[in-house]
Amino acid sequence: MQIEVEIMSGAGNIFSVIDNFEQKYSPDFFKRYAPLICSQSYSPKTTEGILVIEPSNSVFKDFSLKFFNPDGSFGMMCGNGGRCAVAFALEKGLVKTNKESIKFDVWGQEYSAETLGDEIKITFPPPKLIIQNKLVPVGNYNLLGDFIDVGSPHFILNFNSIPMSENYDFFSFPITELGRAIRFHNEFSPEGTNVDFFTIQNDRIFLRTYERGVEAETGACGTGAIATAVSVFIKNPNKKSLEIIPTSKEKIRVVISTNENQIYALNLIGGYRFLGKYKIFIDD
Repeated sequence: MQIEVEIMSGAGNIFSVIDNFEQKYSPDFFKRYAPLICSQSYSPKTTEGILVIEPSNSVFKDFSLKFFNPDGSFGMMCGNGGRCAVAFALEKGLVKTNKESIKFDVWGQEYSAETLGDEIKITFPPPKLIIQNKLVPVGNYNLLGDFIDVGSPHFILNFNSIPMSENYDFFSFPITELGRAIRFHNEFSPEGTNVDFFTIQNDRIFLRTYERGVEAETGACGTGAIATAVSVFIKNPNKKSLEIIPTSKEKIRVVISTNENQIYALNLIGGYRFLGKYKIFIDD
């Protein structure tokens, strides 16, 4: 079996994108072959997830997106992946280009998007859950952060508040070991969590993310950017438009819509790139 895969980047997140409008491969197929597809569809590196674009069951939505992590896990939203999916659907003619608002669903949750020049904005609903000042013991340290679920769960840590950070620069701090310990911590069992480390410099938020399902630091994370922006906003209610600089250095913007300081929408804005097409063979 031969599958054509488009490789796309959303702010430095690299995805394998598959048009499932005609083939209609099942979720079980992608769950089973996600490690193979992510490892073989892009020769320079393993991609950070699969975006499956397929028809929606609703006449009110333009398409459906199913996102799979490289380990085959699924059921979560991917912000940068969502922007790439919208760009892909427009590029391939799966969505009419003259639409002001594009509607799609991710595992049953509806989202809307619009084009802003060479960027795409996705509007998210308010966070599903916010737990402020959550204490997580790791080794000899007690780590204080915010747990925020915006369609994917994130534990947000201000780098300057981490006791072991005093001997490191933010950009050289080895987040993998600590990120993995938090990601699998029994405080977040059984699903686990993504882990985000941020610092603010010159009014810009620099962000590094250990991503669940990838089990490594990723170049960027859209839902991590949104969750981190919410964490910053809670403590600084005047900061409603935030510039996020992920590891890839490709800027993302988060705009928080509020009514009397209550969040009613979260907007993720950023660019995308098509990196090429690959064909992989699967013996199924």
